[in-house]
Amino acid sequence: MKEESSKDHESITIRQKAEEKLKKAKTAKRILAGEIDHKKLLHELQVHQIELEMQNEELQLAVEKAETAIALYDFAPMSYFTIDKDCNICQLNLSGAKLLGRERTHLVNENFIHFIKREDLPVFKDFFSKIMETDSKQTCEVCLSSNVSPLYVYIEGIVSELKQKCLLTAVDISKRKRAEEALRQNEQRLKYHFENSPLAVIEWDSEFIVTQWSAEAENIFGWKKAETIGKQIDALNLIYEEDIPAVNDTIKRLISGNEQIFISSNRNITKSGKIIESIWYNSVLLDDQGKLSSIMSLVQDNSDRKKAETALRESEVFFRNLAENIPQLCWMTNTDGYIFWYNQRWYDYTGTTPEQMEGWGWKSVHHPDHIDKVIEKWTRALKVQEPWEDTFPIRSTNGEYGWFLSRAFPIRNENGEIVRWFGTNTNIT
Repeated sequence: MKEESSKDHESITIRQKAEEKLKKAKTAKRILAGEIDHKKLLHELQVHQIELEMQNEELQLAVEKAETAIALYDFAPMSYFTIDKDCNICQLNLSGAKLLGRERTHLVNENFIHFIKREDLPVFKDFFSKIMETDSKQTCEVCLSSNVSPLYVYIEGIVSELKQKCLLTAVDISKRKRAEEALRQNEQRLKYHFENSPLAVIEWDSEFIVTQWSAEAENIFGWKKAETIGKQIDALNLIYEEDIPAVNDTIKRLISGNEQIFISSNRNITKSGKIIESIWYNSVLLDDQGKLSSIMSLVQDNSDRKKAETALRESEVFFRNLAENIPQLCWMTNTDGYIFWYNQRWYDYTGTTPEQMEGWGWKSVHHPDHIDKVIEKWTRALKVQEPWEDTFPIRSTNGEYGWFLSRAFPIRNENGEIVRWFGTNTNIT
């Protein structure tokens, strides 16, 4: 019995210990599971923290980008405007405010049309209506109202996505407009001079094809502008046949670029067949690369002058022949009495040379007892500009003196001004 009782007690104790051990094992599992849940929670918290930090960085970058965009918008050199469908200004940058000449805060809700010059209002209104009616970009150039100098702007515009507002960009083009106006005025002046020049003005391209033909060119050569534009010089038959080689040489010089300015003269043939004497003032125009762009020719009809020169030469030949064959000694002086010409009879009689007699060298063949009075009377005649007459001895080639009646008369031009004196010495011995 005791043994059975003892065995029962041991089995109970073992069971209790086993239950306690199981209990402890379950407690340990619960503790371990709690530790695992805690680590997982901590991990989740750490991940969430990193996500928050990254989101904060992204937000900070977005803020910086937005601030940069705002700064770029505000301080951009180009003027930006947002206006509603009634042309009221909703938003603008600093350049836009500067363009309109007002503080930005005072421009919001102002009507943009009020800043357009009256003469350009139709242009702007047409531009704005096309923007609101279409989805395409529109452009215009208008002048803004200004109390100083005119302010010209180039405007581009497009409607917003909701078609309730219009986005405008504006650029100040006043300098360009002033340059264009200056160029236009220069072109007008050039055209005026071109059409009213006393010389014919002809422009050729690099192939010597006519590109410009002035009114005076029509007068001199007889061909109308419409008959010459687009034609080469050969097709016009302008050049007198004997002068063609010389003209071709001039053309080669100009085309080669070796001569940028070249003056030539030749005979030309007009449309009516008349032969004229012409002087050509040619200049080469180069482009930005230094290549020949065109050739400008100013042409003077020199026929009358040539005729006058021919007549003058003929009269001079006649005069010299006459002066060389009359019995008197002859000479000519400048307005101050400086003798620059004697006929051959003077040199034959005095036995002198042109170098010895030039200027006042004639004094050396006058008698010393008379020279002072001769000079006195001659200088007085030059001063009062009246004919001169005197009688005095002149030494001959053999050293003897012969008496001469000497006279000089002033030669005047068409204005009555003395241009030279003509004198003679007649032997009265």
